Amino acid sequence: MPGPATFLATATFDPPAGGTATGTVTFTPQARSTPTGYVVAQQPVVATLSAGAISQSLVQGIAYTVLEQITGAQPAAYTIPGNGNIDLSTISSLVSSAYIPNAYMGAWSSTTTYQIGQIVASGGVNYVALQSTTNQTPASNPSAWLALSITSGAHPWEFRVSAYGAVGNCQIVADGAISSSSSTTTLTCATSMPFKSTDVGKSIRIDGAGASGIGLVTTITGFTSSSVVTVGAAASTTVSGAIVAFGTDDTAAINAAQTAAGLYAIANNGYAEVLFDPLYYTIAGPVTTHTFNGGSAYDFGQIFWPIVVQTGNGPQIEIAWKGKSAASEQNWEMTAQNLHGTMLISLSNGANPASANGAAAVVSGPTNALYTVGTFHFPAAVAQVDQVYISTPDQSAAGYASLGIGAWNFQKMGAVNHGIIGAVKTGRYNSNMNLSAQSTNDFGLYMPLNSNTEPDMVDYFNCQGYYLGLGVAEHTQIKQCSLQQCRTAIQVEGGYWHQAQIGYASVSNCPYVLTSNGFGPSSLDCFLDIEDPGSGPFNTVLHIYDPNGAIDAGEIRFGRSIAPGTPRVYTIGVNGLYGGVKIKDHWRPRGLISGALLPASGTASFVQDSGGTQVWRDCMVTISGGTVTGISVAGVSLGITSGTFVVPSFQQFTLTYSVAPTIHAFAM
Repeated sequence: MPGPATFLATATFDPPAGGTATGTVTFTPQARSTPTGYVVAQQPVVATLSAGAISQSLVQGIAYTVLEQITGAQPAAYTIPGNGNIDLSTISSLVSSAYIPNAYMGAWSSTTTYQIGQIVASGGVNYVALQSTTNQTPASNPSAWLALSITSGAHPWEFRVSAYGAVGNCQIVADGAISSSSSTTTLTCATSMPFKSTDVGKSIRIDGAGASGIGLVTTITGFTSSSVVTVGAAASTTVSGAIVAFGTDDTAAINAAQTAAGLYAIANNGYAEVLFDPLYYTIAGPVTTHTFNGGSAYDFGQIFWPIVVQTGNGPQIEIAWKGKSAASEQNWEMTAQNLHGTMLISLSNGANPASANGAAAVVSGPTNALYTVGTFHFPAAVAQVDQVYISTPDQSAAGYASLGIGAWNFQKMGAVNHGIIGAVKTGRYNSNMNLSAQSTNDFGLYMPLNSNTEPDMVDYFNCQGYYLGLGVAEHTQIKQCSLQQCRTAIQVEGGYWHQAQIGYASVSNCPYVLTSNGFGPSSLDCFLDIEDPGSGPFNTVLHIYDPNGAIDAGEIRFGRSIAPGTPRVYTIGVNGLYGGVKIKDHWRPRGLISGALLPASGTASFVQDSGGTQVWRDCMVTISGGTVTGISVAGVSLGITSGTFVVPSFQQFTLTYSVAPTIHAFAM
């Protein structure tokens, strides 16, 4: 009898550096069911590279999971259908350019002009250009080049920041002491003892030690012991127990990776990835504007997001940041910082957001007037961030109105795609923060005001300690967010925004839960899960603040945690909401509202319980007895004088009577 039909899987792999590629490719058949119900599973087939290639015969009609394990490269896994001969190189080719950053230009040449992010080989070492340069070797102009000693990603579209010089060695301690009495430059961390002789030259920030109590940002200039170093600038303010963050500045390296990824995306189907390890990266570079690919300066941040400069239809690029093990949210009762995973630790005091360049941020998309509706189209750039957190300094103790730096600023991006991202204030780990003194300029995440480029989606966002946690704009979809210790948890941004949706928002210890910033028609669908401690600096002032009536449609489903045994009678604080928004109080049980209040004759009233608290649910109201001459809901007469009718949440009803009737109300 003839055997089963087969197909051929072939591939040729390039080695990391010369020689011949070695390794294996494993084909695992996926289990399948027979017509009689038996599950058939076959053993994996392992093909060993011969002369850098494989040619493997496989049974046709079965899908296979393929695992490439090539020596010196990251494993690659994918699936093939098994219905015909296939060249694996067309699916997941490991080529030689994958083992060094992807803008490799070969050996250095005196006649070539090298742009930012391009790679050359010189003296047996690969270098990345930090600026445009011609006829300048790395030896003759070291400031223009950065030596590379670590390989990049396993695929051409991957750009590992370590390959561009990022080392991710930031440390944070909380016992810094420095005196201003004699303009000293001696810093002591007597308990943590974090210093080593190799720390000389690293960037450092000492919270509160600068002029008027801002952070002192400088460098480590000398090593005395594990607990004592000297720094490059004298303290202006004496501090003890201060948060101290220090490390090798990775700002230029990450920006170089961004540049290379952006250039690759433009030239190769619009997509590239920037890869981070689960490390703490020191971001000590200036808040400034950047240019990319010959365009004008557009952002205002420490790290820029590549965009495509265009005035009409054109290509769109997507840059994906890939981190690992997203940092967990902090608890305000912790006595030590709780951070892990991929973190960008900013040392910046920020800048005055009144600048023409827009609000300062650690990571910034376009902000200036060049990229506004009516001048140019919004940039055709998509940001995808997965498992990367940003930490910025805490300025609340100093109380600066003009200082403070945001984390993620995507206000004028084209779109933002799925991911897990976060923002947290360095050192913010207890309930003693001074909310009134927070910088009014810092923010965790601004979503795009994208002029109908949709959708903008975030899977999960976690934020702690910012004046504004999350700025939501049109077409934004947030699956889940967690916001703690922010002055305002969520703010709906801009004029004429609409169709924003938040699946679940957990809000803890934020005086303002939901606010609006703008005018015009808008809508919001959101589930808010609120924790109100009821006392202390986080006592909620208003849950929803919308004095301009910008939120005029949608539904806000409201839940609030209360202490066990506490009666579920409380007020949802609301200012505004003049339109058709429905608030549904999920803590209010369905059923009879005991002792529902009868409003005065001719007075429009919400449905209230016996304590005078607005019910905030759709209610079925029954009127009987008395002498009633009119019943209206939301100003519209019902044409009845008794019976049962519905009063929607946040709508009022009016009874006109000469003899008081009996009222019964049921929460629906």
